[in-house]
Amino acid sequence: MIKRNLALIIIAVSLILILVNILFTSDQMDLGYWLRIVAVIFLILAMLVSIWDNGKKSEPELLHQVLDTFYPIINEYQLKVEKTDKHQVHLIGANCLIEISWHMGEIFVYIKESKEGNGINPMRWAHIFNKVDYKDIIRQEYSPKMVLGDIIKYNLFLESTYIRLFCKELLEGDFSKAATYFENRDSHEWEMYAYFENRK
Repeated sequence: MIKRNLALIIIAVSLILILVNILFTSDQMDLGYWLRIVAVIFLILAMLVSIWDNGKKSEPELLHQVLDTFYPIINEYQLKVEKTDKHQVHLIGANCLIEISWHMGEIFVYIKESKEGNGINPMRWAHIFNKVDYKDIIRQEYSPKMVLGDIIKYNLFLESTYIRLFCKELLEGDFSKAATYFENRDSHEWEMYAYFENRK
C-alpha cells in the first residue's frame, strides 16, 4: 500500500514543508531556506516516482494476458503455465508445448513437440491444412484508442482461436503432418510478406 502511494506521500510531505516554510519566511540561510530546498527535492522525487510508475503501467504483463485468452486451452489440456521472462510464457502439456512471446505488440505463438523442437505457427498450420485465408482475418489497422495491451490481447485471441479450431491434433501430440508443414512454411511466409508489402 505504501509503495503504491509513494508519490502521493512525497507530495504531501512537500506541501507540509512549503506551509512550514511560509510560516518561517526569511532571506537568511536558516530553517526557512533549508525547508525550501528540501521541499523542492521532494517534489522532484515525487515526479520521478510518478514517471517510473506510469512507465511500468504502460508495459502490459504478458502472463496475465495469456492466462485470460488461453484459459479454455489451459483448462481443457491441463497445461502448466511457466513464465520464462516478462516477454515469454510457456504452456507445457503432456503431449506438446506452446511457446508464446511478444515484441513491440507483435505476438509470436509456436506449438512444439518438445522445448528443443521446431515451432509450428497455428495460423500457418490453419492456412496450409485447412485453407483458412489469413487475408480475411488479420487486421492491419487498429483503432487509435487501442493501447499496446489491447493489441496484444487481440492478437493472442486470434492465435488461441486458431489453436482451438485447427490445431487439436497438435495439442493431443499428433505431429505426423509436421514434415509437410515445414516443407510449405517458407512459401507461405513469402506469400504473406508479398501480400502485406502490397498493402502498404
